[in-house]
Amino acid sequence: MTNVAKHEDAVMKMGFDYFRDTILRTLNINYEFVDGTPTEVVEIHIDNLYMDYNFLTTEDRIVHIEFQTTNDHIIDDLLRFRVYEALLARKEKKKVITYVIFSGEIENAKTELDCGINTYRVNPIYLTGLDADEIFRTVKVKLEAGERLSEEDFANLTLTPLMKSKMSRKDVIKKAIIFKCW
Repeated sequence: MTNVAKHEDAVMKMGFDYFRDTILRTLNINYEFVDGTPTEVVEIHIDNLYMDYNFLTTEDRIVHIEFQTTNDHIIDDLLRFRVYEALLARKEKKKVITYVIFSGEIENAKTELDCGINTYRVNPIYLTGLDADEIFRTVKVKLEAGERLSEEDFANLTLTPLMKSKMSRKDVIKKAIIFKCW
């Protein structure tokens, strides 16, 4: 390394230390710093971001819907949803509001993520209070009485695989399809 390069490094290091230790404190940014970290984050990869549903509202916002049937990796899921929102908001130049529909097995999930100065949060919808077996009983009574099913009945049948039930998920799906085709 030449003397010029060594002096340049020393000057840069002094400037870095002065900025961290003096200028930041002058601006009331008071932390106990351990070290600097890279200022360039270069990452090249291709992700296919598959969101469950997005809808544009009359208020010119995007409502983003995600379905969650597990609670095992909720922090990773929240980070992923945050990326979805940020990229979608940047691309469309619109506010994005995320709702997460949790299946019947999930009664309480983490819905906020501390991101430093910001807190990322999703709007949870828990299906724990809905019982697929009860929906099937109600629909069966209507069909046996010769009544037509309402849109609400069809919507409930569609959601039954996400509700709690004494049946396996596979059997719930089969039964919902049978009732829809009745």
